[in-house]
Order: sequence, then structure tokens, then C-alpha cells
Amino acid sequence: WVNYGGNSQSADQGTAANQPTFLTTQINGLPVVRFDGTNDYLDIASNADLDNGGPYTLRTFFLTIRTGANVTNRQVIYEEGGGSRGLNIYIFNGQLYFAGWNLVSDGAGSPWGFSSINTAVTTNTTYVLSYVYSGNNLGTGNIQGFINGTSFGTIPNVGLLYNHNPGVLGAEISGTYYETGSSSSDGKYFGGDIAEFIHYNTAVNIAQRVIVENYLAS
Repeated sequence: WVNYGGNSQSADQGTAANQPTFLTTQINGLPVVRFDGTNDYLDIASNADLDNGGPYTLRTFFLTIRTGANVTNRQVIYEEGGGSRGLNIYIFNGQLYFAGWNLVSDGAGSPWGFSSINTAVTTNTTYVLSYVYSGNNLGTGNIQGFINGTSFGTIPNVGLLYNHNPGVLGAEISGTYYETGSSSSDGKYFGGDIAEFIHYNTAVNIAQRVIVENYLAS
């Protein structure tokens, strides 16, 4: 999945059996990448913008997704990191979760414990997701979650995110952390569509967020 932003790191999957499917004219006549919920995922190579140039203080993700026929099983839409540090977006028991954590004493702004926020989602439905991470070295930052432009919660007491495993779209690979605790097994495959994935190395302000959300909604 070619990255047209300022970073040249595209999402990639070299194993044919694990490649999601590109489909045209799906959401508002635009294409999607469809993940089958069985074994599909895309890797993002390790790079300073995402995972190996920390500690990180600011981050924003925007995604346009369409859920599949199952929103009960645990499914990872996006994750970076592992059991000690990371950020993730996942579905479980009809709920969409945004989470973050840095459990190790890596330096200023750490550790800070796992926290998550969640909101209900339904099957076969399109959503615009906005994840805004704004940490600091005092551990008084936050993570904000928005779905279709509406806030569904804020995680308080967020610090810095130190170097961690690279990003993955559509699955848990090499571990992550959930509301039930750490996980070290690959899987939790997403069954649904991703139409857009946008990443900024800043915490966008309200006006910027609304501009991007309106663009994705149209």
C-alpha cells in the first residue's frame, strides 16, 4: 500500500497467503483494502517517524474503516509496539478500543500504565476514526478518541512513548496489550475494510482534525 505522505515507508506484505485484497468502487465509489479476518495483514517497516526515533510526544492517526460481519471477536485494526510499549486500535465484543501504554521506566515521562477508551460499533458499517496522542515528560498528557467526528473519550496521565516494535495494519504481530492484559501471540486478524490510513507526527488541533474528518467523510 503505497505511502503518498512525507514518509517513504509503505505498508507491505511479501507472503501471498497473507495479502489483503484491493477492491475498487467500494465506499462512496472509492477503493478499499479488504482484510479477510483469517490471516491478512500489512507490515510497516521500522522507521524513525513511527517506532525507532523516540521518545515520542505527539501522534495522530486517521482511519476510514468498514466493519465486517463480525464485531464480537477480538480484531486489531492497527497496532505498533508490544507488551511493554505501544499504541493500538482494535475491536472486541461490539466495542471499538483506542489504547496506549509505556510500562517500562525508560526515562522522563515513563512509565505510564495501560489505559483504553471504547465505544460501540456495529457490523458492516463505515466509520472515520481519529486517534490523537499528546504525551509529555510529566505524564500529564492524554489520548483523545473520535468516531465520525464525535469524541468518545480521553485517556489521562499519558507520558512519552519510547522506541518499540513497528506498525501493523490488520493484525497483532509480535505482541501488544489489551484491556485484559499483555498478549504475545500473533493473530487477532481484522475482518473488514480500510479505505484510508493517515499518520501525523503531531497532535492535530480541533480545526485540523475537522478538516481531515470532513475530507474522509466525503
